[in-house]
Amino acid sequence: ADRPMLPPVTMLFAAVEGGKGLVRKKERVAAIVHTVLVRTMQALLLALPDGYLCREQEAVLKYMVAFREPARAAEWCLMLQEVLQSIPWPHEVTEAFASLSSSPTTSNPGLRTTSSTAGVGARPKLKLGLAEGVPDEITPDHLVGMKPATAGCKCLPLPASAPCHCR
Repeated sequence: ADRPMLPPVTMLFAAVEGGKGLVRKKERVAAIVHTVLVRTMQALLLALPDGYLCREQEAVLKYMVAFREPARAAEWCLMLQEVLQSIPWPHEVTEAFASLSSSPTTSNPGLRTTSSTAGVGARPKLKLGLAEGVPDEITPDHLVGMKPATAGCKCLPLPASAPCHCR
């Protein structure tokens, strides 16, 4: 029996830079970051309705949001980054991210931030990406409801000049 074709969706993928290490080393700080991110995402989804949070991976601070319209997804991505910059993060969060930014990176162990920038404005940063396409299926998720499978999605290029970390 042929299944009806599903409508196209745009998926937004978000991951906290250094999130996996943060969860391992500073569980309490990771829990604060997760709670603030999820509440912020939910509030923004109410303010700009078109999508829903369909996956939360608290153990690695990764998230997935589904949208009907690609333009809404891009707009929401930019809005999320803007709002996150204005959040007054607790001292323990900024301290944890300052120590992350002054330690060697995993991709380049020789790369460190300079002492003049380490700790200044330290806050969680998100890597964000968008993919658009027709999902192969929609599967139940015991945490957040339904989530579209992303097979068949193609990446949407975003301008490098975008004032956020959208890639």
